[in-house]
Amino acid sequence: MNPNKVLYFHSDSCAVAGSVRSKIKELLDSKYPNLDLIEVNTAIQQELAASHQIFIVPSILVFFEGKEYFRFARHFSMSEIDSKIERVYNLLFS
Repeated sequence: MNPNKVLYFHSDSCAVAGSVRSKIKELLDSKYPNLDLIEVNTAIQQELAASHQIFIVPSILVFFEGKEYFRFARHFSMSEIDSKIERVYNLLFS
């Protein structure tokens, strides 16, 4: 499994989830091909969500080399996510 990944925690009951999912997927596909997107439905994968201390959806966790670098929950912008990922990503992959 790729140690460089983005975990996207969502729930079917969250109206924002679909919009955020498409935006984060587009961002990763266009700028960060070495990051895998893993979607976690908190209603189905409750233990995984709990093990990462996810209590709010949508939540995004960014891992580089198997370690959590960033955590975004509920209120965040794609530009905020992009700028934080970009710095570490460029250090690792440039």
